[in-house]
Amino acid sequence: MSSQNARSRICDVPSRAPCCRRFHIRRVIVITMAVVLLLLCLEFWSQHSRRAANRARTFGWAYHRQGKLPDEEKAAAEMDKDWPLGDMDKVENSYNAAQHAPARVSNEDQKKSVKPIFIVPGLNGPKAGNKAGVVPKSIQDDLVKSFLKKPMTVKMSARVLNPPLNVYQKKDQNAHTQRKADNLVQSATLGVGVEPLALVVLKAKPFFSISLADMRELLAKHRIRFEVGHGSLVRKSFFPQSVINPLSKLARYSVVIFEDWSLYTDASETKRTELDSYCSKFGVGVVAFVAPSQKTVLKGVSVRPLVSKPMEVLLSVNSKSPVLRTVKAGGNLKAEASQDWCMFTGNMSGLFSALEFAAQPAGVQQKSTVSQLDSGRMDGIRRVFFCRPAAMNEWLHKALFLDAISHLSPAMMGLPLSRRFIMDIDDIFVAPVGTKMSHADVDELIKTQEEVRKRVPNFMFNLGLVGSKFANGTAWEVEGDHHIVKSAKEFYWFPHMYTHRAPHKTANVTQLIMEMQGNKKFAQEMGITVSGKYAIAPKHSGIYPVHEPLYTAWRDVWDVKATSTEEYMHLKPGYKRRGFVYRGIKVLPRQTCGLFTHTFTRKDYPGGFERLMENVNGGEMFESILHNTMCIFMTHVSNYGHDRLGNHVTKSIVEYVQKWTNLELSYAPPHKVADEYFEQHLDEVAPFWLDPCRDPRHYAIWSEEMHRCYNLPHALIVGPQKTGTTALLDFLTMHPNITRNRNTARHFEEMQFFSSDTNYNFGLEWYMQHMPMIHNKTDVVVTYNASDLIEKPEHIILEKSATYFDSYMAPLRAWRLLPSVKIIIILIDPVKRAYSWWQHQVAHRDPATQHTSFKQLLSRKHHRHPGKAVLKNRCLLPGQYSTHLKRWMAFLPLSQIHVVDGDRLSRDPVPEVMAVQRFLNLTVLDYSKMIKKSEKKGFYCPVVKGVLRCLGKGKGRVYPPMDIAARTLLRVYYAMYNRDLARLLLSMKVPFPAWLKESIASRPVRTP
Repeated sequence: MSSQNARSRICDVPSRAPCCRRFHIRRVIVITMAVVLLLLCLEFWSQHSRRAANRARTFGWAYHRQGKLPDEEKAAAEMDKDWPLGDMDKVENSYNAAQHAPARVSNEDQKKSVKPIFIVPGLNGPKAGNKAGVVPKSIQDDLVKSFLKKPMTVKMSARVLNPPLNVYQKKDQNAHTQRKADNLVQSATLGVGVEPLALVVLKAKPFFSISLADMRELLAKHRIRFEVGHGSLVRKSFFPQSVINPLSKLARYSVVIFEDWSLYTDASETKRTELDSYCSKFGVGVVAFVAPSQKTVLKGVSVRPLVSKPMEVLLSVNSKSPVLRTVKAGGNLKAEASQDWCMFTGNMSGLFSALEFAAQPAGVQQKSTVSQLDSGRMDGIRRVFFCRPAAMNEWLHKALFLDAISHLSPAMMGLPLSRRFIMDIDDIFVAPVGTKMSHADVDELIKTQEEVRKRVPNFMFNLGLVGSKFANGTAWEVEGDHHIVKSAKEFYWFPHMYTHRAPHKTANVTQLIMEMQGNKKFAQEMGITVSGKYAIAPKHSGIYPVHEPLYTAWRDVWDVKATSTEEYMHLKPGYKRRGFVYRGIKVLPRQTCGLFTHTFTRKDYPGGFERLMENVNGGEMFESILHNTMCIFMTHVSNYGHDRLGNHVTKSIVEYVQKWTNLELSYAPPHKVADEYFEQHLDEVAPFWLDPCRDPRHYAIWSEEMHRCYNLPHALIVGPQKTGTTALLDFLTMHPNITRNRNTARHFEEMQFFSSDTNYNFGLEWYMQHMPMIHNKTDVVVTYNASDLIEKPEHIILEKSATYFDSYMAPLRAWRLLPSVKIIIILIDPVKRAYSWWQHQVAHRDPATQHTSFKQLLSRKHHRHPGKAVLKNRCLLPGQYSTHLKRWMAFLPLSQIHVVDGDRLSRDPVPEVMAVQRFLNLTVLDYSKMIKKSEKKGFYCPVVKGVLRCLGKGKGRVYPPMDIAARTLLRVYYAMYNRDLARLLLSMKVPFPAWLKESIASRPVRTP
């Protein structure tokens, strides 16, 4: 009899039932405890594995020495012994590092601040014989000397921590810079520094967060990069990714910002401990916004509502707070407080210090603390708490928030405190009769300039010369014009257009040159010294969108070095205005100050004079200075007559800035300001071309000959190379409703506009000249052959450039110009594609292919052969499909991306071509009779008038078999990228190609 049957019979006896129940209960408890113990072991093992992997990635040299490597890294290390695959693994890292290499800002103020500390890979670890990981003092001195000599370009072989900002408050300058220097020395000692990146932890999803929109705008104004963290309780960490950047080997975040402090206090102990450990280890601070509903902030500190209903309060700042950097205690500032505002209460002596106060107008002496600093004496973590919502409306709150980031971050974040302040009076002598300046107005302008110069060193008004309008008006206006000319030496003069004609209306460069020469002749006759190094066009015409004849005439007549515009990239929002360099002329972003050609009296100002002063006292004009290092304001001659609003605004803004901030205003000629600007913003040198038809202001000042809004591409075949892009282009252009771009002399059927810096710098006009011309919205396409008029009811303009897919800049450039463009990508086995490119170069007798085999090319580093290194990269990099596809997906929605199976396109192209037609929303044609396979060529060709029209002899070559070792090497190299690609295609709901199924189904192992 089995034990189970015996037990069941015993339990049937009523007297034994309680014993049986206890037995079953004990058995359930034991099983439950065993399951819980097993889960705890699995969790511990998982955390230990993740930490070990992170340590191996972060401090790889230590684990290499001890032989403690994960299995995959051990396998790679074993393979490196025979053939160095390691350098192939570093291809992506070096490629990305080259694109993201930090550009150090250099100016005189920064050179005077603090000696920078350098972290040099190769010197920070035991590999270089530096056991402690400290940069030797002698090497530091050499690096500092070279740093102070002149601005330098940061190379990939050396990581430079940006020097501190140039000016701080004098009372805490030494302490602040010493803290930064100590942190950098510690970073150099540990071999780990901190990147200038903020982590913003949100309460809601980023798409629904109003606070994130305000923060994004504010951080963008000060060029502060940030990432969004996870505030959800279901997340195990606040950090969205590893806290150590695997490329730079630096700690990823330099400050943590909480939209709501309850996200921290309500989080699990594990999450809080992880964040606290990171902050204390790397000296990272926390900025947090506190709501009235949160009763306790930290131990001993609580909050309560500030007001019971919306009302006006007076804000002030603690002049002794070490947080203050930009902000200065300037008195009381009126603000509208809501029920979401709160104040701090509790015992804060010695641990917390007040940063900002609020008081009701009736009780100014009774101030409540609404922002405070936690000095970190309790746990070593410095924090700044703001007792209000994260959505910031007052300029003071924005400035204090930025000061808190700068104070708490061990890295250098934000803008320097120096500001260039320039006031342009664009069109001297140009104004309606009765609105120009009189003799007294000119004297007042000179007086205002002298008063402002006492506060702004070397300040001068910049006057734009329009010679043809001289002495045009009433008698007192003519007298004023003559007085301006007589006082010309008091001002800085720059050339305008002689007749004030918009340059974009003149396509002939000769006419523009003649007009500029007229202005130059007038200046010489009147004895006016005009600096031709800076010029402005009427109504910003021709500067952007670029009018090529204007830049040519400026260079030939005046030798212009700089100009400015408010139209790049768009007028609104103002904080997104940027500069660029075109044809050697530096274009600066220009700011508006609320004064227009029709505003010359107080009563006529829109909204009244009080509205103008709001713009100055903490409004748009003030924030323009707060958030921009180079401020060029545009005014008009009529603003300085009558009620002299221009004079009043200039003096008032300078006084307000110096009352409330520590910003240092100064003046310099615009062309020198341009040099400084692009030294600080190297990322803005290259322009981005936008579609002028999408912005009415751009369209209004666009060259009239270029008013063709319907001849930009609707679709792009982006590659990659050697995947069948030319064949697909030939098939698609057989469709009557598809027109392709014209051939170029340099790249034949490919434009390579978005991937080639040279072609991109040719400008939008060059690009559009290679597209079919469309006259109107009736979908009539006119080719450049005047006798060939093609009417296409559903036309699609198609461009093919196979270099776009793996180009770093192509996705961004294409999205800027063509935000609704459709992208066609062809994917084949990356192993096959790499070998095909090698054979392509062999056929073209590339010197890099001489005296070497394909396997040797892949397995060697080629330090002494740059040509072979380039060829190796061109073989390998385009095949990293997942890396490049992610970049395109970052800018374009999935609905605008179509993936073609390249192997199927080669084997049976009809279904793939029909799918592309549906993707382009075209009438689907049956291609089964339009393309046939050529027995001679071995691939499919279009049928034209009953005859096969195949590609040239350079297409469809038959290659010798690939070496087995080279194939195995490539399979190992692409395995990780293929697995990542499979995840992307799964999210896009794209069927897997056969080669991808095979790749992810088998784990490649190198054979002996």
